[in-house]
Amino acid sequence: ETGLCEVIAISLHSGDRVNALKCVLGIQKVVATPTSDGSIRIAAAWAFKSHVIEDVRKLFVAGPAA
Repeated sequence: ETGLCEVIAISLHSGDRVNALKCVLGIQKVVATPTSDGSIRIAAAWAFKSHVIEDVRKLFVAGPAA
């Protein structure tokens, strides 16, 4: 009933988890695509906008954006 509210990225190497995207009202669509340099690009839609993380590896270095 609550729908998808978080997108969590999990490092397969270390098992570390980081909250990549969060929306209290729910996320309508999530698309994860591999990039040419071996990372993952995440695009999610909510509130009639697209929210993108170009390189998921950066989340494990810096943590999620506030």
